[in-house]
Amino acid sequence: MPKYQNTRNFKIPINWIFHAIIIIGLIALYYGLFPRMTAEPVYDIPYSVFKELVYDGQTESVLFKGQDIEGELFQPTCIGPQGEMANRF
Repeated sequence: MPKYQNTRNFKIPINWIFHAIIIIGLIALYYGLFPRMTAEPVYDIPYSVFKELVYDGQTESVLFKGQDIEGELFQPTCIGPQGEMANRF
């Protein structure tokens, strides 16, 4: 009984491999430079609470955008509407 011989030699073109390496490299670079944002809650707080947090030295960073203020606290604090802990406002 004769052995079956595969008459087709399928070779992956070199340009496919090159493109695949480039795409994988770009994806790795994207995820390395732009880590995913964590799903931490962000709450709106009254201005008076914001002033207290700044006065007490609990704010790590503050960003003013027109009339909006975004900030981050050093440690999670009860700033949510029902006393939820968060470190972003």
